[in-house]
Amino acid sequence: MAKLRRCFEFATATALVGWLMIVLLPHSRYTVPMVQGISVALLCGLYVYLVWFARTPDVPRTRGSFFTFDGVVSLFQSPRVILAAWVHLLAFDLVAALYIKFDALHSGIGHPWLVPIYLLTMLFGPAGLLAYFLLNIVLTRAFA
Repeated sequence: MAKLRRCFEFATATALVGWLMIVLLPHSRYTVPMVQGISVALLCGLYVYLVWFARTPDVPRTRGSFFTFDGVVSLFQSPRVILAAWVHLLAFDLVAALYIKFDALHSGIGHPWLVPIYLLTMLFGPAGLLAYFLLNIVLTRAFA
């Protein structure tokens, strides 16, 4: 369990560094390469490790299914699977933030508008992305 706890702390810190760069250094030429090439890549690598290589002989293999609700609930009985899901969320929320950053740049939406959207995306992923879509519609139509 201590190993999983260290993985959790590493993943959360790695994601936080990416988020801080997106929010605090939005115009740095190093932000996107660092977030993509380090934060997201490390999270993806940790995810692969947790899903395929972190099984230990003393822990029974997780049984479940992605095709039924009960099957998914069964999958999430394992701390390792829960951690893998957490890492999955951290990585994909950062990818969503990069999408928002690039799309906002293309749409001419300034960084101050994005800071609350980033916070919402960091905390509630899809809700932040939806908020960005709505903001984009409002701002691009209001100033078109």
